[in-house]
Amino acid sequence: KWPTFKPPATTQRRRYRGRVLLRRLQLNGLRIQDTGDGPILSATAVNNGVESATIVRVVAVLYDDAGLPIWSQAGFVETNMYPGQSAALRMTFPARDALQVVAEVNPDTIIVNGSTQQADTVLPSHRVGTIPLDHVAGYTAIRLHVSTMTHDPLE
Repeated sequence: KWPTFKPPATTQRRRYRGRVLLRRLQLNGLRIQDTGDGPILSATAVNNGVESATIVRVVAVLYDDAGLPIWSQAGFVETNMYPGQSAALRMTFPARDALQVVAEVNPDTIIVNGSTQQADTVLPSHRVGTIPLDHVAGYTAIRLHVSTMTHDPLE
């Protein structure tokens, strides 16, 4: 039996016309299974907020046995989620032995472009804010970053 992990919910606030609106996404039933061909992440994304969640994205960073980031991948929930709704999420990653390091990344040369939510310019540590992957060959941990846009489609 594979361990099941439940990270804390992701909560974001924003102001709109003087009101504070709450977006709250949670990954429930998070499982990471080693299939031999690579890990598979499965979970249920739940919108516990008061706004619609559109384009729900989960960015996963996998760390190798040395504790360095070795693979990053984005996965998306395939549907908009209204408040109280949930949707399945599944991400398949390559086996560690299928990956080859072609260059070392010097933290001084990292340029952050795009996402203001990840503005740090140092390699994130595998020891803080990650889920251990003791049962997955070649990987030590995974970091998950959940984000969403809030947009109500025109009816």
